[in-house]
Amino acid sequence: MTHDQLRTEYFRRLNSYRQSAEYADYAKEIGSTPPDGELPSLIGDRWEIDRDLYEEFLEMLPPLGWKGGTFFMSEFSFGDITSKFTKEGDRYYCEHAHYPPRNRAQSPPVETPWGLADHVTEIAPGIVSYSTPSHGGIHLSPARLAAMPKPLRDFRPWAGLGWYEEDCDWAVVALAFPQFFKPDDVTAAVDTLTGSKPELYEQFLAAGRGKGGV
Repeated sequence: MTHDQLRTEYFRRLNSYRQSAEYADYAKEIGSTPPDGELPSLIGDRWEIDRDLYEEFLEMLPPLGWKGGTFFMSEFSFGDITSKFTKEGDRYYCEHAHYPPRNRAQSPPVETPWGLADHVTEIAPGIVSYSTPSHGGIHLSPARLAAMPKPLRDFRPWAGLGWYEEDCDWAVVALAFPQFFKPDDVTAAVDTLTGSKPELYEQFLAAGRGKGGV
């Protein structure tokens, strides 16, 4: 598709939210008349856009939850649903999504090594950042752990398997999956790992970069 076609498709999908299962539930909650019929779900329907469209919306309004190439629009479609933009390598995507901080009250808080999480941000599928009043870090799914280069996969963080605290161990995740982090974050991760675990960094360089599997 051309850029103009992608832009037209974006707005078509954006404005179709009123014919969705999520909007029907929202309309009932606020006492409005819901749309009729068996309606599709907005959540989980992701489509590809181009870099120009991604950057246009990144610069339009201050983004929400911007991290690792992912951000949410601060202008919501309805309820806690807004547009989510994602950069994965050299490809760009958009989808309707719940904005996590506004949605977290609907889910039980997650128990982390540092206590109950009060803020949750999905960096990418299987890579989730948790914050608590005392500390925080990143959790990796088993699939993400398996996709790491062997030296980083064999590293055992002090918080427990799959948990990488935010002071030093987070750098292991950023170097394993640099496509989900901003360039400045990756540079900081290199500095952090070379300063705290230089032997591990040398092993990582010898083994090559992360594979980035989900």
